[in-house]
Amino acid sequence: MTQIALFPLQIVVFPGEEVPLHIFEPRYRQLVQDVAQSGDPFGIVLAKHAPRGREEWHEVGCTVRLESAEAFADGRFNILCRGERRFRIVERLGERPYWVAEVDLLDDPGDAGSDAAADGAEVASELYREHLQLSLALENSWQRRYPLPSDPVRLVNHIGARFDAPNTVKQEVLRSDSALEQLRLFTRVLRSANRSLEGRVELHRQAHWQGLGVANCAPLLHPGERPHLLEFQHQPRHLRLARHLRRPHILLYSEPVPLRPVQPDRLRLRVH
Repeated sequence: MTQIALFPLQIVVFPGEEVPLHIFEPRYRQLVQDVAQSGDPFGIVLAKHAPRGREEWHEVGCTVRLESAEAFADGRFNILCRGERRFRIVERLGERPYWVAEVDLLDDPGDAGSDAAADGAEVASELYREHLQLSLALENSWQRRYPLPSDPVRLVNHIGARFDAPNTVKQEVLRSDSALEQLRLFTRVLRSANRSLEGRVELHRQAHWQGLGVANCAPLLHPGERPHLLEFQHQPRHLRLARHLRRPHILLYSEPVPLRPVQPDRLRLRVH
């Protein structure tokens, strides 16, 4: 067992995660000074809602190590930590002035090398890539590749550090001793999040398309006239190019989300 200082917060930290913190409470200013001097890690645990005057937190957390600290004249700190290893609290040892506890450092889940965990990692990776694609689509952006770890444990930590899941779910993932169960928890939440994002992206796409393309426009094509095809991005240089088009064109907007096809003989478009 190991003794570490505890820092209860409203966050769940995973191994490898970067954690920026602003430290203002006197006892945790002291904690920062102590770990900066000793080089020891400390533990971040998810705080529970408790009656006033009592402090309660979950028993499984993650050790973090101080990487940098910026001190202010009034004693506050901005610090950057990195998650290292899961732990389980065995016994609280009291406040000095911050809480200290005896903990067991937890190994990686024993089923991390199983075929079932590998299959679960493949499903979770696909859903997380879809989540990233949908999130970028809401910002009219996209990314060609989404490199992700293939190892189930590293993938769990990667998603946990970046996916905005509820703390209750993240805590359940952190405390689980099964890589397959951790992946299934994230898979369930990712599916739900992606369904919600798909609806938002569809509304965003409709508003964007109506604003740029077919609604409230005058006809530019004459019966029997064959239009030209031009790939078109909604960028200033392409808008300037469009102003100088002398023959009818179909403008194909390059978007991260596929657009509903439009029949050329029904296309109504005015380029401003």
